[in-house]
Amino acid sequence: ATDSPNFVFPTPSSFNGCYRSFQNCRAITSLDLSGWDVSNLRDIGNQCFQFMINLESLNISNWDLSSITNFSSGLGDLGTSTTDGCILIAPNIDVSGSTTIAKCFFNSAYKSMDIANWTLNATSVSINQCFRGIGSTNSIYNGICTLDISTWNNTSSILTNNGSFLFYQAKGLNEIDITNFDFTNVQDFSSIFRDCFHLENIKGLESQTWDSATTLSSAFSQTKKLKFDTYNFSNNFGSSWSVRNFSN
Repeated sequence: ATDSPNFVFPTPSSFNGCYRSFQNCRAITSLDLSGWDVSNLRDIGNQCFQFMINLESLNISNWDLSSITNFSSGLGDLGTSTTDGCILIAPNIDVSGSTTIAKCFFNSAYKSMDIANWTLNATSVSINQCFRGIGSTNSIYNGICTLDISTWNNTSSILTNNGSFLFYQAKGLNEIDITNFDFTNVQDFSSIFRDCFHLENIKGLESQTWDSATTLSSAFSQTKKLKFDTYNFSNNFGSSWSVRNFSN
């Protein structure tokens, strides 16, 4: 199945959403929904595409999801039965009304991810384990994907405990760009990059300020390929890097 119909959904007074609309649709291999106008929907996000294990490409560019309140697991468990992962095209997504995008990309197998310029809730948002397990389901996905979240908006509103396990076991990632990502208010960074066996570079780490951190336990445990000599990173974590108050 490769159909890509264009829909303009009616106003919420007559239609509230399509909860779990594509969950477990295993016959679909390619889906282009970039022409959908979802701005009126109140409920589409939670587990919307979860378990589309044979999906090789998904395009939801420019989706306005500002009216929904939950996008948790929205793009989780994708492409895990494909030959080389799913191509995700999802730039300019507005989830500013959502209080949680927890486990949004959990356990998916991605060949590439274009998730530039996402807009988060400006007041408070959970990104708990958002990128956990990317590429972890099969060794064929190890180290094939680069993740860039440097252009995400409103990252200062992330909950204080949401650093822990954020990228845990994301074996599919070879590079993460967190330049400009604001972890200022986050306190718990335990196991944030733990077991990212194929992660070689963390771009922007040298300029991070983690002064609210109270724990960094196992933060970089088992990141066996992580290099400390790129992007001005160094053995002292760079002159601007700061974790002033952490105790653990």
